[in-house]
Amino acid sequence: MNRKLFGILIIAIAAVIIALIVYFIFFYNFNQSSTTAPVATTTQAQLPQATTSNTVIKPAVTAPSASFSFENRELNEEDLKIMAAAFAERFGSFSNQSNYSNINDLKIFMTQNMQSWADQYIAKSQGEFSTIYHGYTTKSVATEATSFDASSGKSEILVKTQRRESSGTMENSSVFYQDILITFKKERNAWKVDSAVWQEKK
Repeated sequence: MNRKLFGILIIAIAAVIIALIVYFIFFYNFNQSSTTAPVATTTQAQLPQATTSNTVIKPAVTAPSASFSFENRELNEEDLKIMAAAFAERFGSFSNQSNYSNINDLKIFMTQNMQSWADQYIAKSQGEFSTIYHGYTTKSVATEATSFDASSGKSEILVKTQRRESSGTMENSSVFYQDILITFKKERNAWKVDSAVWQEKK
């Protein structure tokens, strides 16, 4: 090959290479591939929105289970002690402004005999209302089965409680201890409370 022709070929190849370098440096868009690629998206979980309403939320009150259900089995002495403790706490927690809800809420757990007592007690006490707050809160401390006879369907449970009496305001209160004797009786094959008698304060 003629040296002159070879030299021209070398120069031409070098010019092409230089042109490519210049193109890639100054004109080629290196971000093009990234713009055409799928863009990953992230979804932020939305926190639940707080809702507001005019519903008045009443403080929770310790009360017996709605059905006193113990897995559809025959109740024993320990079961009645649990029931008695729950009954005592609700029965002994009330105020002169609660409209006897502590008694009315428990009527489904009472025998017919005690339901009659409850109705008479509420009717007799209806007029005893004062605008000055006066109330009690009761907490079960211990229970003792003084008698239990499954065959006759009768039982007595003594519940030891701590009670707080408040007058005027919740800050003006005093604490005392008082036992309550709760008598159970089987009625229609279900244990019901037949009486609840407060003992002397301690």
